[in-house]
Parts: sequence; C-alpha cells; structure tokens
Amino acid sequence: MDEDETPPVSEADRLLYDWFKHLTSLSLLAIGGALSLSQAGGAKVDPIPLGIIVIAMGVAGACSFSGADQLVRAAAEGKPVPRSARLLQRAAPGFLGMGVGAFMAVFIGGLAGA
Repeated sequence: MDEDETPPVSEADRLLYDWFKHLTSLSLLAIGGALSLSQAGGAKVDPIPLGIIVIAMGVAGACSFSGADQLVRAAAEGKPVPRSARLLQRAAPGFLGMGVGAFMAVFIGGLAGA
C-alpha cells in the first residue's frame, strides 16, 4: 500500500456515522419539541427541570456530533476509529432517552396538575 492510499472505510463505520447523524438531528428535534410543548397547551412546566431536560438532550446531540466528527477525522487521516466513538455510541442515546423520558414525566405531571 502506498503512503497516499488510505484504508477503505468499513460498512460498519458508515452505519455508525449515519447513526450519529440521525441522533444529532433527533436531539435537536427533541429540544425544539420540548421547548414548544412547554410553552403551549395547558401544562405548567417549571423552568429548572426543563433546563435540566434540555441539557440532557443537548449532551446527547453533542455526543452524537462528536462521534460523527471522530469517524470523519479517522477516515480522512486513514486511522482506525477511536475507542471513544464506541463510548459515545452508547452515551448519546442514553442521554437522549433520559431527556425525553424526564420531559414526558414532567409534561404529563404538568397536565395532570393543570
């Protein structure tokens, strides 16, 4: 293999990149949806729990974006995917799930108390 050649990107890395892109978009949509629903309707949502929820969803988006960035950098430099990308693969949906689950609990509780 010549110095100019880089190893081909595996199909698993391509799928992981798409996974990260999807989770980044989903995190942004979840943040927008949570903020929109908290302002509309009859539910009263306290700002402090809402802030924590938005932060959890934002961390999910940041993890996803960072994971996609690591994959692109590794492919561009012809290096293997860093192990931290696998950690981000697990952390991103965890934070997103926490944020969405907490929002559902707070929002439904706000509807019941309204």
